[in-house]
Amino acid sequence: MKVLKCASCGAPFEEVPEDTAVECTFCGAINEPTIMQRPAPVQEVQAVQIVIGDVAPVARTVAKTGAAASCVGLVFTLAIIGVTAGGVWYGLRKAAPTKVPPLPMNLPFARKTTLASLGNYHDRGRTTIDVPAPNGGFARIDPVVQLPWATTIAQAWMQDARINRIDADRIRPDGTVDAAGDPDAEVLYRFVSPSRIQAYWLDADTKGRVESEYEFWVIAKGGQPLVQLLRSRPSTSDVAPPAPEVLPLTSIFERSKRKLPARPLYRGYMIYSKGDGWVWYLSTLSGRDPIPRIRARDGRSSPW
Repeated sequence: MKVLKCASCGAPFEEVPEDTAVECTFCGAINEPTIMQRPAPVQEVQAVQIVIGDVAPVARTVAKTGAAASCVGLVFTLAIIGVTAGGVWYGLRKAAPTKVPPLPMNLPFARKTTLASLGNYHDRGRTTIDVPAPNGGFARIDPVVQLPWATTIAQAWMQDARINRIDADRIRPDGTVDAAGDPDAEVLYRFVSPSRIQAYWLDADTKGRVESEYEFWVIAKGGQPLVQLLRSRPSTSDVAPPAPEVLPLTSIFERSKRKLPARPLYRGYMIYSKGDGWVWYLSTLSGRDPIPRIRARDGRSSPW
């Protein structure tokens, strides 16, 4: 079969023998004798969109699916933000409970610490408790007068809770503490549970070094009631003293006003002392003025 032109570039050939391969002088392609010419170009086929039925429901389904996914993503993002913010608030609240405001109790996620929940209370740090304020409020607290209020809270934790010590900071000359307007003033009631102390020693005799949640604090500070549970090892002297029969701190200050140095504020604590009963240890904030011990049941100064 005679080759007439190059199948690659279309250049014409001169007369050549039949059944002979021909090399194109223009492009160098080798033309076999079976190739007469370049094959016809393939025509481009137009794509035809075939629509079967109504595509609108499918489109709506896809749109709904996308919207649902967007909503889920938004909720997940908001949840992460909420948990993060809540964690930051909780940490700040634990570190400075009187300076970081509590969450409004009507929020669905605001956990309340109440008298009813103290039976299973194991939190660390100070926590606001949802109880009524002491009679007369927080602005003029007499630490001794409000002991029954604090005892009610402590006995919701352990029924046998008994006062072990009372601390008062920034006592005014009349014997009261402004635990509402003075951000640094506070009254702290330390309670212990005799049954938990006894259980601790029984446990320690068989296990060695163990700890116990035997001490519970009730605090009046920043115009709110707070509680705190301590986990530690009691000493052999950590036994519940007899219930105090003592004078209000206002009466103590009234009877001792001639012996107390004239200072704007004081601090002190009341504790049980074997042989002397409950006594007050008072000092000025600077500590420069020595003040003798004062017996809490009659206001007499040491030596009595």
